Amino acid sequence: MKSYLVFLCVVVAANALSQEFKDKVMAKLQAAAEKCTEETGATADDIAGLIAKKPPTTHEGQCMIFCMHKIFKVQKDDGSTGGEEAIKFLDPLKENDPALHDKMVQIYQTCANAPTDPDPCVFATNLATCGIKTARELGIEDPFM
Repeated sequence: MKSYLVFLCVVVAANALSQEFKDKVMAKLQAAAEKCTEETGATADDIAGLIAKKPPTTHEGQCMIFCMHKIFKVQKDDGSTGGEEAIKFLDPLKENDPALHDKMVQIYQTCANAPTDPDPCVFATNLATCGIKTARELGIEDPFM
């Protein structure tokens, strides 16, 4: 499976998308980040690390990723992967950039085998790490903004 935080950042960074689409995605991403920061207690250092493309070093930072995953259907509340619901969530991308959509689905399917963990926050981080690695392998060089 794949980190939807990465999905969204890739989508926002993609040049082939309309500015209107990028703006909508960015607004959703910002609202989710604000909610998750409050919910998880993630610090400014946690957020700075994520922006710097570094895996979280605190549990709060890992839970920030899990929170984002829940909002964007990558993971369910119980920590399991979102399955077909997560892929369906990508449908608006298909209309704007079919090639990028196909890559995002491929990333999702590849990362479905990321190492699991009983802690959904740790699992979320494993998914995000896999998503970044796979995005780069598919030629998406800057999966984060």
